[in-house]
Amino acid sequence: MSETSMSTKGQVVIPVDIRRALGLDRNTRLRVEREGERIVLTPIRSTDWRALRGCLAGETDLLAELEADRRADRG
Repeated sequence: MSETSMSTKGQVVIPVDIRRALGLDRNTRLRVEREGERIVLTPIRSTDWRALRGCLAGETDLLAELEADRRADRG
């Protein structure tokens, strides 16, 4: 168990061993929740959408398909 303190601005430092174990860095966003007398910090793991760029390359153009279907429905 580690201890830390809160600054006058309400900032808390998470000990380095905990940050390393959880893979937290300075850009990690945290959800803050109160559970009774406890404060729970949970890392928000989000997908880096830039890493997905191009993953659907060569896939069907869904917008073009929809437009063609609408044209066909109109006559």
